[in-house]
Amino acid sequence: MKKLLFIGFVFVMTLFSAKAQNIYHPWILGVSTNYADFNSVLLPLGDQLTHATWMGKHMPSQAKIGRMLSNSFVVSAEFSTIIIEPAKMNAIPTETTVTSDFFWRLGTQIEYKFANGYLLKETSRVDPYVFLGVNGSSVNDLVYVAQSTGVGVNIWINDYIGINAEGSYEFMVDWNDYFHYSAGLIVKFGNMLDKDKDRIANKYDRCPEIPGLEKFQGCPDYDHDGIVDTLDNCPRDYGVAEAHGCPDFDRDGIPDSKDKCPCEPGKAELNGCPDADGDGVIDSEDECPQEKGTPETKGCPDADNDGIPDKYDACKNEPGTVENGGCPDKSGTSADVIIPKEKESKINFNAKNVLFQSSKALILEESYPSLNNILDVMNEYPQISFTINGHTDNTGPDELNKQLSLKRAQSVKEYFTSRGVEASRLEVKGFGSSVPMATNETPEGKKANRRVEILMITK
Repeated sequence: MKKLLFIGFVFVMTLFSAKAQNIYHPWILGVSTNYADFNSVLLPLGDQLTHATWMGKHMPSQAKIGRMLSNSFVVSAEFSTIIIEPAKMNAIPTETTVTSDFFWRLGTQIEYKFANGYLLKETSRVDPYVFLGVNGSSVNDLVYVAQSTGVGVNIWINDYIGINAEGSYEFMVDWNDYFHYSAGLIVKFGNMLDKDKDRIANKYDRCPEIPGLEKFQGCPDYDHDGIVDTLDNCPRDYGVAEAHGCPDFDRDGIPDSKDKCPCEPGKAELNGCPDADGDGVIDSEDECPQEKGTPETKGCPDADNDGIPDKYDACKNEPGTVENGGCPDKSGTSADVIIPKEKESKINFNAKNVLFQSSKALILEESYPSLNNILDVMNEYPQISFTINGHTDNTGPDELNKQLSLKRAQSVKEYFTSRGVEASRLEVKGFGSSVPMATNETPEGKKANRRVEILMITK
């Protein structure tokens, strides 16, 4: 009893690991025993099982061969021999008296598989099907045409071996109909269509015309760089994924063939060359590779934007000329331009209305109209330069106040320069709380001390 249980357990476990007939093994070959029942086919449905009269022998007496046409359809051929008993046959009302005990059947059938990936998984261990067929059935050495309608099932024990069972109704022309049953073993073998002969079936081959590798679903990788040739921009040269399969010595994602600096990681917008300071000038052409500059100054800083690098500019904060070593040429300037008092008053009045966010250098939007009034005067007198002085109250450390006042003055300068005033006309200074215009003992006095002053520079 224990041995039978163990055999049963092993059988069940093999079923769970088995697969149905699939496109990798499209051929099947089977041998089985088979039986015919001419009696119960004449009885009411309820009596067919209890009054069945099976005739045949418990021995391999049927051969079957089949071939998958697709996931769903199989065409197969069967040849069967049966030893019948004339006495039992003649007890049944038949068309003629049976005198020979030899009966054979040869036919073909088309099967529709349920394990086709739509109704059941292609890898299902239980593989049922229905079929229609036509055959020749021999009685008394005469052959009668018959049409088969039936059901069958394959139960796969492993990837190649299974058990097959079929049952069909055989409609015979000019003779009695009968039931036909068979059960036996089948094996599957062969390979499905594989046009490029890479042992990967066309159905699962993404490159069915070219031999490839299973890990790439049938696509080739000629240079063995792990990138399939269809996605490899350099399929004959070992490369990297970052460069789409092309060689990239410095691993910057730019193929060596397009990289002007193939030995140094760089940027795509600079054709693969490095730019350490991020000023848009490649290091090999940058005279100041660690400081941001401009292309016009070969990558070096130019604080006053006069086209002369700071390292050669004697007046770094004043636009000048090459002839003057970077300093301005003051010959012919208007030193005696007089700004009317009402204009000067307009500047002073509006400067008092420039307000900042608390403890920050951010100008409040409500100050913009006042700044624009000052801007009008600056634009009216382009020969005049101005000093923007920043002040704070005495809240906080002196050093922080000085830094804050300078930043506020710089914010006002940036407001003007962003609207067309030349930066060379504006100087900024930060005095912190060192020059109060009112007492710091009252809130009103402190508010008055938080200010900027804009003064005309006379030259």
